[in-house]
Amino acid sequence: MINHDSSLKSLYILEGFSISDLEKESNKLFDFELNGFLDEHYAVGSAEKRKIVREVRNYDKEYAWVTPEEFFIYGEVIQYEFDEIIILKNNIYPGIYPHNYALKDIHKFYENNFTNPKYSATDFDEFINAIYGMVIEFNHQYYVIYNEFLSEIEEMTIRTVYHGQQPLEVTEDVNAIESNQLIDISTEQSKVIELIEKLRNTTPNYYIMFANMDEYSQIQDYLETLNNEFDGRIKVVISSSQKRIIARENDYTRILKQYWGYDGFKELPFYKNTTASREVVNISQAQIIDDIVSQAEKGMNGELPRDIFITASTGAGKSLMFQIPALYLAEQHKDKNPITIVISPLIGLMNDQTESLKRRNIKNAKTINSGISPLEKEKIKAEIKAGSIDLLYISSETLLSRGDIANLIGERPIGLFIVDEAHIVTTWGKSFRPDYWYMGSYVSKLRANQTFPIVTFTATAIVEGKNSMLDEIKSTLNLTSVIKYIGSVKKDNLLLQISNIEKEDKTKFKNDAMKIKTELTLKTVKDALKKNEKLLIYFPTIKQIHSFLKYVDTNAERTKDKIAVYYGRLAPHEKELNFNAFLNGEKPVILATKAFGMGIDVPDIKRVYHYGMTGNVLDFVQEIGRAARDPKMIGHAKVDYLQKDFNEVKKMYAMSSIKKSELLAVMDKLIKIYKANRYKRNLVINPKEFAHIFAKGETESSNDDPENKVKLALLTIENDFKNNIKYPPIVTRPGEVNGEDYILVNQDLLSTIELKKYAPFFEFVEHTNGEYYKQVYKFKTGEYWKKYYADRYSYPQFKFFMAIGDEELQFDKLLKKLPIAYNITIKEEEETKDLKRDALEILDQCEEAFRTFAVKGNHFDERQLAYQLRTILKSKFNEQFSMLLINSLLKASEVNKVSGITVLADDKFKISNTYNDIFDKLRYYVDKLFNKEISVAMPPQQYSYYIVRDKQEEINNYTIILGLLEGLGKLSYHLSSGETPTLSLRINSVYPLENAVAKPKKYTNEILNHQYTSHKIGLAMLKYLFTKEFDGDSLQDKQLKHTQWFWEQIENYFFGIIPDEVRNEVFVKKVD
Repeated sequence: MINHDSSLKSLYILEGFSISDLEKESNKLFDFELNGFLDEHYAVGSAEKRKIVREVRNYDKEYAWVTPEEFFIYGEVIQYEFDEIIILKNNIYPGIYPHNYALKDIHKFYENNFTNPKYSATDFDEFINAIYGMVIEFNHQYYVIYNEFLSEIEEMTIRTVYHGQQPLEVTEDVNAIESNQLIDISTEQSKVIELIEKLRNTTPNYYIMFANMDEYSQIQDYLETLNNEFDGRIKVVISSSQKRIIARENDYTRILKQYWGYDGFKELPFYKNTTASREVVNISQAQIIDDIVSQAEKGMNGELPRDIFITASTGAGKSLMFQIPALYLAEQHKDKNPITIVISPLIGLMNDQTESLKRRNIKNAKTINSGISPLEKEKIKAEIKAGSIDLLYISSETLLSRGDIANLIGERPIGLFIVDEAHIVTTWGKSFRPDYWYMGSYVSKLRANQTFPIVTFTATAIVEGKNSMLDEIKSTLNLTSVIKYIGSVKKDNLLLQISNIEKEDKTKFKNDAMKIKTELTLKTVKDALKKNEKLLIYFPTIKQIHSFLKYVDTNAERTKDKIAVYYGRLAPHEKELNFNAFLNGEKPVILATKAFGMGIDVPDIKRVYHYGMTGNVLDFVQEIGRAARDPKMIGHAKVDYLQKDFNEVKKMYAMSSIKKSELLAVMDKLIKIYKANRYKRNLVINPKEFAHIFAKGETESSNDDPENKVKLALLTIENDFKNNIKYPPIVTRPGEVNGEDYILVNQDLLSTIELKKYAPFFEFVEHTNGEYYKQVYKFKTGEYWKKYYADRYSYPQFKFFMAIGDEELQFDKLLKKLPIAYNITIKEEEETKDLKRDALEILDQCEEAFRTFAVKGNHFDERQLAYQLRTILKSKFNEQFSMLLINSLLKASEVNKVSGITVLADDKFKISNTYNDIFDKLRYYVDKLFNKEISVAMPPQQYSYYIVRDKQEEINNYTIILGLLEGLGKLSYHLSSGETPTLSLRINSVYPLENAVAKPKKYTNEILNHQYTSHKIGLAMLKYLFTKEFDGDSLQDKQLKHTQWFWEQIENYFFGIIPDEVRNEVFVKKVD
C-alpha cells in the first residue's frame, strides 16, 4: 500500500482500508488496538497526549502510518513531529468506506443517530459525529464518510493507492442485456457500493448505463480502476433512440381509435444520439407507449425496470403517451390491479386533463387536489381502493403530505409513476418548486418496497453540458438506466422578428424607455386586432401589465375591451373567464406573466410578443412556442428590445436568487435551534423563523416568496454538502400544517370556551400579565375541523379561511371570537443591562453606515456595506450580516410601505435620502416590542410575548428586529404559530455547519455558483441571439435568415454548446 519514496520523515493517514489491509502494513505509529479504538480513547486527557508526544519524538523510522480515527484524537499533538503528512486514500471506494470497527457498537450508534427520530445525541455521539459525518448500512455492512477534519491539515498531500486501469467495452445495444445486469451509478453514491458488492460476491458482468459519452467521461478514470480490480467485468452502455417494430401496436391503436377517434399514431422527430451528429429519426408515439408499457410490466413482474425521459415539443401529444399505457395496463393486468400516478404542477392542468378524458368516455381517471372538498376526496379514495380508478392526477404536495401512500391508494401496486412538466424539477429554472426536490427521496422510499418505472415528460430541456437539465432531473428524481427520447427543438413554422428599438423612437419619446415600450406594444395590439389574429404578450411583472392597461385606457379606450389578462395571483374564476374569452376569440389579445404556460392549449395563437424578458433562454423558447401549435399554421414571435431590458433580467435574478451570506445565516440559525433543543437530531421548524433573512422579489416566481426561499435555502445547503462531502449534514422534508393555535383569552371568551360544547377543543397554557387578555389557551384546530368542517373543506382550506376571516366561516360563533396569536420567545445570548437600549443603538449605527451611500448617491454591494459597518461599529462585521441588514431594510420597506432602498443589477443596491424613514419605523417597533403588555413571567435574560395574528405588520417588524439582533449574537428567538406548514429537519452532523459559519470566507456553495454562472450564460446568450444582424434584400429575407440561424443556435445551446462570443462575455475578464 505505502510506497515511501521521500527522504522526509513522513506520516501517512490511511483512509478507507479494512482491518485486514491495515494488519499487513508495517510501520504502524501506535500500538493501539484498532478494534474499539474510539471507545477506549474518547476521554483521553492531556497527560496521555503528552506521553504520546514523547514516544513519537523517539520514533526513528523514515515513515509511520495512522488511521483517520487515531489522527483525530492525537493529530493535534503529533503532526509537527513529522516533516510531511500524506493522506493515502483507497480509491476503490468513492469516499464511502467500509467501517474499520474503530467504534465497537457501530450498529447501536447507527440505530440511535440515523433511524430513531426521538433520540437526542449524547456527548459521545457528538464526538463520533465529528469523525463520521454519515454512517450508511448496506446489506448488514456499515460504511462511513469521514468529516472534513483531515482537509484542514496545513500543508498536507493527498495520494491514492494505484490499482492499475483497464479500458471498458462500450456498446449501444441494450436490448441483449438482462435487466439485473444493468446498473446506473449516476444518481447516488450508494449505487457504487452496490456495484462493488455485486462484483465481489457474484460472477456476471455488469453494464453501467450512461445517457451519453460526456457523462461517462466524467467518471471514466475511476471505472477503469474498478474494472482492473475486478478483471474486466464492467461494461458501459450508451443509450440512443432507434426506431423499431412494435408487436403490440394494434392493441394501442385500438385504444387510440376507441377513445380519441384517430386511426394511427403520429411520427415525431427525435435525435438519434445527443452527443454525435444532429441526426433526427422519426419515431412513432406507439414505440414510446410500448417502452412505457414494457418497463411497467417488468416492474409488475418483480424485475428492475428502466426509467424513461421524454422531451417533445408542444402539440406532440405527450399526455396521450402516458394515458394509453395507463389504460392498457388497467385493461390487460386486472389480476394485479396497477394504478398510474401522474404528478402535475397545476390544479387547472389536472382538472383539464381529467375533464378531457371524461369527455372521451374514459371514466377511470380522477384528480385529488386542494380544490376538491374532503367529502369528494374520500369518495375518490374509496373508488381507488375498490379498483375503479386507474389513473390518478395529484400534485407533488399532495403526494408528500401522505406519509404512507396506502392512505391514498390502499394496497394497490403502482404500475407507472409519471412526472409531467418535469422541467420544474430543475433548480435554476425560475418556476422551480422545492416540493419537486423533496419528491425524489419520497419516491425512492416507495421503490424500496415496489418496482415501477418513473417516466418524465417535458416540452423543452437542455440535455448536455454543465447546465444539463437531464442530469439534474435524473439526480433529483433518482432515475436509473434511463431510456431517452429527446425531441427536436427546432420549430419550423415559427418566424422571429427581433429588433433593437431605433434611435428615432428614443428621440421621439425623449429616451423614456417605458413610454417607448408601451407605445410599441400598443401598436402591436392594434395591428393584431386589425388583422383579426390572436396575440399573446408576455410581461415580466404584474405591475407592468396594469401599467400598460392604464396606458391603453387613456390612449386607446376601445381597444381595452378586446384585451384579457392572465397571471398567477388572479382569482381562479377570473383566470378561467379571461382564458375562455381569449380561447373563443371574444378577446383576441391576452396580457400575461409566465403563469400563462404549462397545460394551456390554444392552437391558433398567431403571434407572441415580449414586452420584456420573463427569464432565461429556456423560458423564451417555451414562451414563443405557444404560437402556432397547429403545425399547419405559420406563427410569429416578435421582440422590440432596449439594452436596458437585459439589466432588468439581472435585477429580477438579484431579487429572486439566494446569496451565500443568506445560506450562512440559515446555518447559524440552525445551529442555535439545535443547541436550544438540547441536541435533538429530529426537529420541527417554522419557516417564518428564517424569513427575516430573505428579501421578497417582484415577480411571480415561487422563489420570490421568503418562506419558499427558506425551503430552497435548506435544500441548497443539504444537497451541496451531499455533493461535496459525500453526505448531507441536514435533511429537510415537508412537515404539516399545525393542528393547534394559541388563543388569547379574556373573561368573556373564557365563559364561552368553558361551555360543554367547546371545552374539549381547548387546553390551558399559561397566565399573562396583560390587562385585557389574562390567559393563553391552545385551540385544537384540527379536532374542531374534523368535527364540524371536514366534510366541506380540506384542512389547509379551513386554516386559510380562518386566517383571512372568510365569509365561508361567518356563521361560526366561536371562530368569530377567537383572537389567534403568535408566540415569540427570546433568550439573550450575552449579559446585557438593557436589550432595548442595545437594539436602538445598533439601529443608529446601521443608519450611520448607510449615510455615506445616501449622501453621495453611490451604488454599493454587501462587501462595501460591511466595510462601512466595521468602520463605524469598530468591530468585526462580515458580508453575512451585511446582507442580512440589506434584506431586513428591503423587507421593512415593503412591510411599512416606506421607500428608501432599491435593488439594482449585478447585486448592487441604492439608498435614497428617505431611508431614515425605515429606521424610524424600526425604532418605533423596538419600543413596542420591549414594552409588550401581553408577556409571560420568564427566567432572567428571557422574554415571552403573545401577539394577535391580525397584527401582521407588527409581527413582521418584530421578526426583522429580532433577526438583526440574532445576527449580531445578541439573542436567539423562536416564533411559533399554527398558521405556517412546518418543516421536518434532521441533523446528521452539526460539525460542517459550525465549520462553515466559523470560516465564512472559506465556505463555498457549488450549487449557488452553478446557478449564478447559468444565469450569466443565459443572459449573455439572450444578448447574442437578439443582437445578431443579417443582411437581406427585404425585411422578410432578413427575418428568414435570422430565424434559421436562431434555431441552429438554440439546438446547439440545448446540446450544451455555448458560442465563443457568449463564453468570452461570461468568462473572459475585460481589460480597461
